Amino acid sequence: IAGARVRYGFARENRHIGPSPPVERLFEPVETGADGHFEIPRLPPGQYTLEIAADGFAPKAKSAEVSEDKTADLECDLAKAARIFGRIVGPDGKPRVRAMVRVSLCEVGTSRFAESDADGRYEVGDLAAAKYLVWYSDSEGEALRSEGMADARRVTLGEGESLEVDFPSAKGMHLSGVVRCGKRALADADVLV
Repeated sequence: IAGARVRYGFARENRHIGPSPPVERLFEPVETGADGHFEIPRLPPGQYTLEIAADGFAPKAKSAEVSEDKTADLECDLAKAARIFGRIVGPDGKPRVRAMVRVSLCEVGTSRFAESDADGRYEVGDLAAAKYLVWYSDSEGEALRSEGMADARRVTLGEGESLEVDFPSAKGMHLSGVVRCGKRALADADVLV
């Protein structure tokens, strides 16, 4: 893929006493040529992480080991990017403006965010084919635990797929019930949703 961006970094060992995770440092990306080839010269030996991204394709991470006596040769197949888009409408039937939409990868929990526009529309692109959890919070930062989280959607995206995930008005919807202990109804019980 011509014009793909390849960022690379390596993990450094922390020399401080006590538990501490290694720090990863990413360097400026190099770009692939017309034939999709890239080269990163003069790398010291070690284990590297590469992040490969190209417009219209889902980003991908790969590992490579560089040693003093040989050149590391790496091939990477990118998949067409997927996207999630939709519209958020409040109970009053009006669009939710500036609602924060969160799209989280189910397996590892990493997230991407988008803000809804004046029509309540949002879009999150450059996604890999995977399972995601999609939810929102309102413009005042009303907790994700409120109606947006309660309305969370689990979705599965295929390669290159565009999936519409709307959050329609909850107008007219309700939940009711009776709290009992055996056959006796309990007054003043707390019901949390």
